Amino acid sequence: MVGPSISAQMRRERSYRHREDLARMRKKYLDIHDNAYERKRRPITAADKAKIAKRTEALQSTDTEISRIRVQSQPVLGYLTSLMNESNTRSTPRTFMRPFKPLIYFQPKMKEILATLEEKWADFEEASSESAEELSKEEAIEVVDEVEEFDDAVEDDDEAQSDEDEEDGDDEDDTESLQSVDSNVDEDVDSLMDTPEALRDMRCYVKFIDEEVMPLHTRFDGSEVDKVKFDDLWYLFRPGDLIYMPAAGEAGGRYHEVWRTYKVTVPEPEVADRSLGWEFGDDFFGSNDDSNNFKIKAYYIDHDGSSFGAVRKEFTIEPFIGERQIDSLDIFPIRYRHGHEELIDSLKSQGRKFIDFLDDRHQQYSAWSLTRNPPSHRHRDDPDDEILDSEDYEKMRHPEFVESDVIVDLREAYQKMPDWRPSFHQLAINHSMNCEAQDDEMPVQHWFDGNRQSLAYSQTEIVQKSDGVEVRQRRDNLNQDAFLRVRVKGSRTFETNPTLLKLRDEDLVLVPKRMFAYILRERRFLPVDLNFLNPVRREPNVFENLRIQSDYKDVVRGLVMSHFQRKALERRYADSAIEGPNQDLIQGKGRGLVVLLHGVPGVGKTATAEAVAMENRKPLFVITCGDLGLSPHEVESSLKNVFRLAHLWDCVLLLDEADVFLSQRSQLDMKRNALVSVFLRVLEYYNGLLFLTTNRVGQIDSAFKSRIHLSLYYPPLDRTQTRDIFKINIAKLKEIEAERHRMTGEAPLVIKDAEILEFATKHYEDLARSTGCWNGRQIRSAFQIASSLAIHSHANQSALARSRGQLPAAAPVLDRSFFEKVQLSTQSFDKHMKKESGMYDQEVAMRGSFSGRE
Repeated sequence: MVGPSISAQMRRERSYRHREDLARMRKKYLDIHDNAYERKRRPITAADKAKIAKRTEALQSTDTEISRIRVQSQPVLGYLTSLMNESNTRSTPRTFMRPFKPLIYFQPKMKEILATLEEKWADFEEASSESAEELSKEEAIEVVDEVEEFDDAVEDDDEAQSDEDEEDGDDEDDTESLQSVDSNVDEDVDSLMDTPEALRDMRCYVKFIDEEVMPLHTRFDGSEVDKVKFDDLWYLFRPGDLIYMPAAGEAGGRYHEVWRTYKVTVPEPEVADRSLGWEFGDDFFGSNDDSNNFKIKAYYIDHDGSSFGAVRKEFTIEPFIGERQIDSLDIFPIRYRHGHEELIDSLKSQGRKFIDFLDDRHQQYSAWSLTRNPPSHRHRDDPDDEILDSEDYEKMRHPEFVESDVIVDLREAYQKMPDWRPSFHQLAINHSMNCEAQDDEMPVQHWFDGNRQSLAYSQTEIVQKSDGVEVRQRRDNLNQDAFLRVRVKGSRTFETNPTLLKLRDEDLVLVPKRMFAYILRERRFLPVDLNFLNPVRREPNVFENLRIQSDYKDVVRGLVMSHFQRKALERRYADSAIEGPNQDLIQGKGRGLVVLLHGVPGVGKTATAEAVAMENRKPLFVITCGDLGLSPHEVESSLKNVFRLAHLWDCVLLLDEADVFLSQRSQLDMKRNALVSVFLRVLEYYNGLLFLTTNRVGQIDSAFKSRIHLSLYYPPLDRTQTRDIFKINIAKLKEIEAERHRMTGEAPLVIKDAEILEFATKHYEDLARSTGCWNGRQIRSAFQIASSLAIHSHANQSALARSRGQLPAAAPVLDRSFFEKVQLSTQSFDKHMKKESGMYDQEVAMRGSFSGRE
């Protein structure tokens, strides 16, 4: 034979002859075992029969589980290795370890291949079956003759065999393993894969996998099976499943509960036995190797201030012996949680709130703050890594109770605290699907008899260590998981405009309950629980309930309405390259509205700013001089940031008690002069609505006169205003008592309106010209104290009545006597202040208000 393909032809011929030799060796084993050794067998005793029955029963027991599956059929191996993209050692018998990932994953493909073979070879097999039966007798005779000749060769002595080997010039043993000829027969595997023999082998294989292996996987489809072994975790956890980790019970503990898996990794089987020295070293020094752990890669969905993204987390389950309850695992599929459907509905509702609060940012919060982020890959296994740092860069180990209006703004929170920002994971789709197989150190040996004295042949097998199924499952999951698919590396949709990517309904369960909000009362960012964010309570007719001069109301309302209309127009111009008209010669200056409210404390200055914010549905951003710092540099930096946030969130800004920044400059205090100058310069370019309050208007620097658009003086309360404020507080107290009755079932407070209003009139007439009557803030405090005294008095009287066997009063009563007690305490304090300072509070305020006036 000559030609360019002579080498390939020779290899095929050698492979063909070697397969014939192996076939004769197998026949020899079967014939000798069944015939030649039949005469030497001892009779089967009752004990032998009992052992055989016991072994058969054990094999047929339902408790028996398959741990390994060896595939020897070359056509089946050819198809499996082709599906796994493996080209080496395709014909060598291969062992697959539990959980048999490639056998289960490729079963649908193997069924398709079987269907193709059936279509091509089924008719041929039926047609040839009759001729095969006719030739069966002749083949049997030929086989017997061949075996007899082979037996004669076996009976020859060793010298004859040695001579034959020398003549052949071949050192290979007849017991050569199948793997030794793999390189020679791989080219024939392709031809064997399209034959009637391949059809028969594939039928057997598919039937076995369907009946014995697939049920191992499908029994975990639902939640009927409640226990699992470590080797079966791959059946339980599947890419795309929602997995559940119970939240920590302690305050401030871990709260996130649901993730979605995108990859599961099974530990590779150990083919080579570890030496005693290595085992001793692990026992002595300890082992940090996690290669034996079952690993679950999952993600939850978070927001980085611009768009949603996936935050990944790897969970591990260490090996365990025997079975465990599935819901006792640290993490398990959510379908095994009791009431999981209700939980999913609740989490979807939570996710919708998250999306709503990204736009509707002004909310009210009354609950404990959170202290940590959901677990992610950045936290490893240390729970302390989940705890967030405060603005002082200290761990938030304890939650804080917050009761305030808040502004939900993730972007600004992450800008202030970059460590709070979630780290998004973008999957790469170019992972190679490597397959690795390793020779088993212990070959499979076939013996001529049960005494293991004469070896028929030895067969080295390979064990499948890795098969690429995890990567394939991950890619398959990307086709189903639209959230991850559009966020893989290289996705133009995500990289060009991630804000266009919306969440699906099934993605909402993965959104955390943690959001970051600016606490307006405390002027700092904190992590909050979105389930306790509520719409800001809007009081109807808030301006009508404000007890100030009616002219003031009209002026303030008119100016504020005009300002907000101008702001709306500016926002329209902001969408174009044209700058809107402005009366100032210098563009960018004079766009704001500054209102100065001055007068004695508690007469409605702060309430006016609150009413403006509430009526126009704007957040009220209150700051004091202490929030801005003391040095000029600190004040300038703080003011710019406060003005920027107030403009960003469209707030009504209130600088309460602004005396420090409004004070008249002098040559004796250069530091204060610098503070006033900084405030004047920054104020010039603020384009929002700013209220300034002070009770020392006589000391204001003259430079502020031209920068203040409206100045309103609030005189002390008169008789009518005092009675009106009492009426408003009576109405509010009745609302509070009605709510308390609804929540607790206790009898509401009985309020004697007429008596209390009589007290209000007498209180004003008695004290207006001496120590001064109560202001609005003091009246509110008096109602809080008097109502508490009334409830406490009722409790004492009820206890006394019960001790005497009498029927207690049905409800506590609030009358003028309790207000008289409050008045006595305040008068005592006022007299003490008069003794120490020589003036009452009202006189001090009035003197400060008008001192320095020319």
